[in-house]
Amino acid sequence: SLPYVEQMLLANSMVVGRDLDLVNWECNVCGPENRPLHAHFIEEKEKDIKCILSTYPTFAVLAFRYTNTLLNVWQDILYANQVVDSNVCDNCKVQKAYKKMWDTIATDVINDLKTIRQQSGLRKIYITGISLGGGLSVISEIDPETGIRILCQPGERNTFRV
Repeated sequence: SLPYVEQMLLANSMVVGRDLDLVNWECNVCGPENRPLHAHFIEEKEKDIKCILSTYPTFAVLAFRYTNTLLNVWQDILYANQVVDSNVCDNCKVQKAYKKMWDTIATDVINDLKTIRQQSGLRKIYITGISLGGGLSVISEIDPETGIRILCQPGERNTFRV
């Protein structure tokens, strides 16, 4: 079986695409003891982006929704349309549609992460996603204290603390 953290990452990556009561959700394959302490959606319907922010006893999970709608399929198809992102390294490019999606909710995500840190003292966050959510998770790696996005080179592991 998957280790505990990986189970929670996968569970959050799947539940983010569903419309359900987050107060009572639990990982069906993990068991009720693995229910998050708190979870809520952050969503921007116009750009069709949705993520879930879940808090566990020792870490938080930010999971972005997978390709779920026709608009998301179109956003995926536009992968070749890239723009330079001034928030990362010199001349680094990101997928333009993904950047627009992230930019619509970045402030809400950062503010919520700061609040969770202040209220819970948690300092570790895992950012994840499947398909479109995976692309968004890569461009959204952020340091909630500074609001600075932290990107790693391909094949590198990026570890930072909330």
